[in-house]
Amino acid sequence: MMARRRGLRPGGPISNPARLLALSFLGVIIIGTALLMLPPATNDGTGADLLTALFTATSATCVTGLVVQDTGSYFSSFGQVVILSLIQIGALGIMTFSSFVALALGRRLGIRSRAALQEVMDQPDPKSLVELVEFVVKMTFLAEALGAVLLALRWHAWGYSWPRAAYLGIFHSVSAFCNAGFSTFSDSLERFGGDAWTVGIMSFLIILGGLGFPVVMELKRKGPLSVHTKLVLIVTGVLLASGTGWFLWLEWGNSLKDMPLGRKILSAWFQSVTARTAGFNTVDIGSLRGVTLFLLMVWMFVGASPGGTGGGVKTTTLGILILSVRAALRGRGEVEAFGRAIPPRLVYRAVAIVVVGLGVLVTFAALLLATQEGGQVGLMFEAASAFGTVGLSTGVTPNLTPLGKVLVIVLMFAGRLGPLTITLAIRERPYEGGRRLPSARVMTG
Repeated sequence: MMARRRGLRPGGPISNPARLLALSFLGVIIIGTALLMLPPATNDGTGADLLTALFTATSATCVTGLVVQDTGSYFSSFGQVVILSLIQIGALGIMTFSSFVALALGRRLGIRSRAALQEVMDQPDPKSLVELVEFVVKMTFLAEALGAVLLALRWHAWGYSWPRAAYLGIFHSVSAFCNAGFSTFSDSLERFGGDAWTVGIMSFLIILGGLGFPVVMELKRKGPLSVHTKLVLIVTGVLLASGTGWFLWLEWGNSLKDMPLGRKILSAWFQSVTARTAGFNTVDIGSLRGVTLFLLMVWMFVGASPGGTGGGVKTTTLGILILSVRAALRGRGEVEAFGRAIPPRLVYRAVAIVVVGLGVLVTFAALLLATQEGGQVGLMFEAASAFGTVGLSTGVTPNLTPLGKVLVIVLMFAGRLGPLTITLAIRERPYEGGRRLPSARVMTG
């Protein structure tokens, strides 16, 4: 009885899918930390210290991209392969991989495995779950392979040897599709800021990974689009276009001042693409105006789309909230989208995600401000980047105290799992609706 009350069954796995998801990520992080502490993981042959290894493993598994040591110069080839493996596993989830292997071996998924996968992929229909798992893994490796080839060809033309170009292409293709933001270049992608091919390839991989696998799968079928897919595409398109425009306007006379027109547009576009999910940069983030950093914080908080490789509260959450505001302003009794009604439970879920997410972000930002030295805007930006699992940085992260780094580690972990998943993991059992209560009138506004 006590075991069940704690979410366990004697001799069985953890029954709470959200808790299983959290523990699976934690397990990967622990293994990654141990591997990065091995002597071969660093170029000096001593291995990373515990805090550096834990921070890097968490950042990679949570596909964030914040670092306390330069990935290219501090970590050896072995260490970089460990980081890349953590990125790949963290982006898709250990349960997705294990389920794919089980299916490939001809085994059937158990009830708990299906429930956990439904939690990971936000897929309510168990019938299409197996098909989606297979599609996710196949599409991931196909997209990453294509991106690696294209990047290798392009970077070989920049003067890198074929082996080096191939390695860089693989690393950055995986990092881009998984929305991780890790780079072996010390300046991220600033050296390629004016190269339309590099910016185009990386943008394609980042957007594809951030759209969400269910959306890509639906687009592949070429049938009528669901409300979910329409909402994802519209919100994503609006955020990309408006982000590019805002960045151009705000930074035209600042970080973009000395660039030719073509590079100005490329840089504004790429920062709009990468700000919500990936964390690569083609301009120095530390040189941006305060108002631009605030804009990027909003974009980072929104993040990618459900079922994708990015973090944040998700584009559909923003879309539902905007539709809810529109319904309230029009005096409508229900929220509508494309001729369909959005169920109240989804509206409640969207509100809960944003409120809990803001609560987590504000709490940790306040803790960083209270315990760390440095610019307030930079610390708040770092907190937003960690929660959104983005990885953009003004350069604050390496200078944080051990306590500050631990706070960012926890924030990255919470951001990757999502605020609602954290809540569900803590809660013992889902609330089952009971009797209807009489209505109450409360004054608002």
